[in-house]
Amino acid sequence: MEKKNSALFSDLAAIVGEENVSESIYERIAYALDPMPYDLEENNIPAVVVKPSSTREVSEIMKYANKNKIPVYVHGSATEFNGASRPKRKGSIILSTSRLNFFEIKEDFMFFECGAGVRCIDAINILEKRGYMLPLNPGSKAVATMGGLASINTIGHMVDAHVGKPVDHIMGVEVVLPTGEIIETGTKSLRRPAGIDLTRFFVGTEGLFGIITKIRMRLIKDPAKVYVVAFFKEPEDVARAFVDMYRKKAPIPLYGEFLDESAARLGFEMVGLEPPKGSVALATATGRTIEDARKNAEALCEVFREGNAIETFIVEDKERQTKFWGARDYILHVVAEKRGQWTAIEVAPALPYLPEALHYLKHEAPKTLKVLKDREVYVYGHLGACSIHGLWIIPREWSNEKKKEACREAFRVEREMNIKFEGCGGELGQMAGRIQFIKEKYGEVAYSLLLKLKKTFDPNNILNPGNLEGEGV
Repeated sequence: MEKKNSALFSDLAAIVGEENVSESIYERIAYALDPMPYDLEENNIPAVVVKPSSTREVSEIMKYANKNKIPVYVHGSATEFNGASRPKRKGSIILSTSRLNFFEIKEDFMFFECGAGVRCIDAINILEKRGYMLPLNPGSKAVATMGGLASINTIGHMVDAHVGKPVDHIMGVEVVLPTGEIIETGTKSLRRPAGIDLTRFFVGTEGLFGIITKIRMRLIKDPAKVYVVAFFKEPEDVARAFVDMYRKKAPIPLYGEFLDESAARLGFEMVGLEPPKGSVALATATGRTIEDARKNAEALCEVFREGNAIETFIVEDKERQTKFWGARDYILHVVAEKRGQWTAIEVAPALPYLPEALHYLKHEAPKTLKVLKDREVYVYGHLGACSIHGLWIIPREWSNEKKKEACREAFRVEREMNIKFEGCGGELGQMAGRIQFIKEKYGEVAYSLLLKLKKTFDPNNILNPGNLEGEGV
């Protein structure tokens, strides 16, 4: 029979209250899972789930865990693809940020502040009502948390060259160190610090050095938007069109997305659109006014036409636009629902190699596969930002070990392609599944620096241990 009300439970309950600590086997497993297709190993089931409501409570939990050498894994919504959220040490604590959910707009300062547990979709909706834009749009925005997105430094389905990364807009963060100390970084000034800025030790470092509890982000006016759709016979034509967009100095869109024909068919069917006429490109043109945005949209249409688009047009009807964008935004979930479990990768080639990399992923990489050799690869992504996703369906009836081998095989393709095409990736949560890539791409000296930094911030290696060591997958 499962042990209840352990000493660990009682000690944490004294910090956050009994109702915010759970030893339920169901909750412990649920909070330890992520999109990876294989089951949780029994040895890695966490001992307890704790839900603090304040930075002070997080601090007390970390002081307790550090003193008693108990591993702590931070849980936002666990939507990253590479196993980072899964516990890798026995007897661990899962620290959920779900109750860190305050949100405040301070227009006099031109920033907003929010807790790490605020859902991305809620932040988007709150800001849009006030005429502002959140420069984050992941496919998982309905559940992804602001703390998780900041920790990975991902903008999701947006074009880096247009909007930048979250760290470009995050003015500062409040952080609890692994040893329990609380620090605040950055500034309340619209001019961010030059030189050393501690914010960058936490935004984008995936919870290796501290737990982000509060985020301060600059307010950005919501621009006028006009939406463009284009169909292409071959997916490589879409890639060449986005390369030409940069070469021809066309207006860079806020959103530059892509679905190959097989992925588009599933997405279009889900939203009630007619079957696609080949591979699909979607672009969101912006401007200060709707007239400016339309002019930029027409320029993108011209680039697509010159790039051999079968058809390209501005979407005038709001309902139809929502369907096109929904087909792309939720394609991963559509594939999973219709086909089963999956594993996915991200390749971010240098601009000149974008068409070649797309061709390689669809036609050459499958020849190198063994476990996944007979599985179709669905290809989609953010071609406007030179980012490509490949997704393979994993049959539910496969053994745990075969599913793990499939994931390792997919990550090998990702690693080899990012090295071959001079890219990096990282939008999906980098460390847990990509340590070998980091070593090959940047070298052992660079990797050793990360280990030394980790030791400085986390001398007892209790915060998300195993991720920097490449454990798990």
